[in-house]
Amino acid sequence: MPPPAGIDFTAYEKLRLGIHYEGPEAQPQMRLFLRNFDASYSKTGDSTSLKVNEINFDPTQHQQPLEMLMSHFTVASWWSSSRQVPIEKSGVEFNNISTIEISTGGNVVAGKHLIVIDSLEFEGKMLTASQLRLILLGAWMLAVVLYLLIDLLPLRRGGILAKRRRLSLKKVNDSQHTQNKTFEKLAYHDPLTDVLNRNGLAQELSNLSDRLDTRFFPLSLIFFDVDHFKEINDQHGHSAGDQVLREIASVIKNHIQRDDLLARWGGEEFLLICPHTQRHEAVLIANRLREIVFDHEWPLGLHVTGSFGVAEVAPDEDFTVGIERADKAMYRAKQNGRNRVEEEAE
Repeated sequence: MPPPAGIDFTAYEKLRLGIHYEGPEAQPQMRLFLRNFDASYSKTGDSTSLKVNEINFDPTQHQQPLEMLMSHFTVASWWSSSRQVPIEKSGVEFNNISTIEISTGGNVVAGKHLIVIDSLEFEGKMLTASQLRLILLGAWMLAVVLYLLIDLLPLRRGGILAKRRRLSLKKVNDSQHTQNKTFEKLAYHDPLTDVLNRNGLAQELSNLSDRLDTRFFPLSLIFFDVDHFKEINDQHGHSAGDQVLREIASVIKNHIQRDDLLARWGGEEFLLICPHTQRHEAVLIANRLREIVFDHEWPLGLHVTGSFGVAEVAPDEDFTVGIERADKAMYRAKQNGRNRVEEEAE
């Protein structure tokens, strides 16, 4: 039986949702799910295996229609924790959306709830930024080739011709090298915070494993999350939320070891990988970072804190399993009051 043929939404940048709510909740919490099918983790006929890309919102707090950036979607933690998903597939994916769902939040007041969807529109560019760069690069290189042909044909063969050709080719190669570096950074770094994204983290781990094998163990993971981040977005706007994410990434990056790897895991979640670090040492590092975040002077007079979870990965253990344990420890930190560090369960 062929897999579901969904819709590719990767070229879209935002969506507009016209929604009307009537019910007993003064500030209802809604969730919009874009569920993606991928053969590496989904099974045909099993709707629960579709990846849950979600965004939470209050339809009464914003002007209609609501505008949502596709970059603000995250993979639902409750779905990730119940699935063995390869690390390269653990981020949000919109390339094969098979189901779009809207539901109420987790804690729903009993009563009659009426949700009316007036419209759902997706907006994007005909060309993505990377596609446009490739087209411009191709056009530029074609112009260079044409220029070389026109410029070199009248010249006599000899030393001058050879020298010009070498210089021209060097400029083309240097330019192509610079463009390749730019494309590589776009592919492996989060554009908002300029730290590694999940693809970049997977690549760095692969390089580290190939180079050092088991000699970078003991290795510990620190999973941390910005506390009450949704309230920052709701009260001060997404631009303030983006500023907090950029600044917390910069603060953490300035206070870690050179060999440590920092990546934005999704939304307001970050993952720090610490080679040559035992779990008790990682707990001390996490507490130091928590205090630095707590004492930092944040924009708009905000008081920002973070919840941290720590786990140690064994040399023969799958990184995905270790990340899940660090993630669960972070959620215990949130449940126990936030602005604290919790270790993995023994």
